[in-house]
Amino acid sequence: MDISKMIPWVILALVGIAALAVFVVTLIQASPARRREILNSVLMSLAVEAERLYGAKTGQLKKQQVIAWLYARYKWLTWLVSEEMLSKLIDDVVARMNEWMKSNPVGAENALK
Repeated sequence: MDISKMIPWVILALVGIAALAVFVVTLIQASPARRREILNSVLMSLAVEAERLYGAKTGQLKKQQVIAWLYARYKWLTWLVSEEMLSKLIDDVVARMNEWMKSNPVGAENALK
């Protein structure tokens, strides 16, 4: 086995671990309001991703997908945030996203590409 071929994967893994550590430390040190803001940003990103994947009129499917992605990417959140709480947060994020899309159709079109 050529060890030089493994070096990029090791570096990538270390960068991923460092990014996760920075995210966790930032979340832990943040005030409750800042934590919610961070979580809302992540949920908004995942909601847009789900909208791109599933399109319109699939709200419940998209919500379940966002919850699954969030728990898959941040497993430790399952201990801190219940699915019911996430559901409410996602509803709030989607309402804000829909308002933004209505007021900014060009931005909405670009976001969903």
